[in-house]
Amino acid sequence: MQSTTTIEAQRVQRTGVDLTVSEVKDRVMNQVAAINGWLDRKSEFYSRIADFTITNRTVVRVNAVTVCVIVGALVIEAAPVASLLSAACAAWMVNRLNRSEKQKEEEGGTL
Repeated sequence: MQSTTTIEAQRVQRTGVDLTVSEVKDRVMNQVAAINGWLDRKSEFYSRIADFTITNRTVVRVNAVTVCVIVGALVIEAAPVASLLSAACAAWMVNRLNRSEKQKEEEGGTL
């Protein structure tokens, strides 16, 4: 009789764990959706400067490329490997930026 009660208690505990995992998963999905929504929104400041629509995602990518180039230039003598990695990261981000802009042009949207 006691083993049946133990099995039932373990089953209830597992269900509680599944619910919390599900809740955490939903919360993370909602946060990711909110971040993507913010990244895809128009940046008023940069759009006003450039006179065309610029998203927050583009702003973040351009600023990250700038940081990588500056870090690569600053550490070239002291840490050549770090400088090469920084240059590689900058090149990858520029590639992603160009690819996303080409994709938007193909879809008929504006930047």
